[in-house]
Amino acid sequence: LDLKLGNCPISRRLHSLVTFLTRHCTALKKYLYPECFDTLMEYLWKCILQDVEEEAMKLRKLKKGAVGRATLLLQTINHLISVMYKKGTGLSLELLTSTTEYLLALLDVFLQPTERLTRAFNRLCAPHFTHNQVSLDQSPVPIEPNVIHELSNRLHTFKKCFTGSEFVHALVEIGQTIEEKGTDSTTSVEYQDTPTDRPVVYSITYATQLGNYLLSQDILICLYNSNVDL
Repeated sequence: LDLKLGNCPISRRLHSLVTFLTRHCTALKKYLYPECFDTLMEYLWKCILQDVEEEAMKLRKLKKGAVGRATLLLQTINHLISVMYKKGTGLSLELLTSTTEYLLALLDVFLQPTERLTRAFNRLCAPHFTHNQVSLDQSPVPIEPNVIHELSNRLHTFKKCFTGSEFVHALVEIGQTIEEKGTDSTTSVEYQDTPTDRPVVYSITYATQLGNYLLSQDILICLYNSNVDL
């Protein structure tokens, strides 16, 4: 993970490690009972995360290069998740993602601009703040919490990150599902000032506007550029 390697892809950086793990795990699988092998793989994954976390904690002492190092560690986690998941034949995606929650949040601190971290800190310290607080009053497109919840399930529960186009596609798809189900109080998203109370059809334009609003409110965080739009 040497920063001096420049634009060398993470797959090449970790090639020796992945090859070593693959060969040894393949050999062990032949001699261990399936339950024992699964337990071993889970333990191995936890050990890998502990090593990455130790590297992440060292970022606090770096006077420069912390962002680049944090980016490499984030890429390392994502690549190793795909290796351990093994296209569905390895560890479960739920296990892999749930065990990286803290580590991803830790690395995210080093990847965010100071201004954004300050705003987040002030919002958390504000009176009467709750973890469910989401400011949608000024949203250009009407949206209800159940839609936000559905977006979170589709885009964040397992993947942890997504592109702007994936967000737009998911919201358009959710809107189509809502329209097919009709306008009931539990699934519909309605215009507040429309007498017909028809549900919002999330077009690409509406979805893009909403995505950019969520970015401006720090509900969505861009990992590459703090000033980018969808």
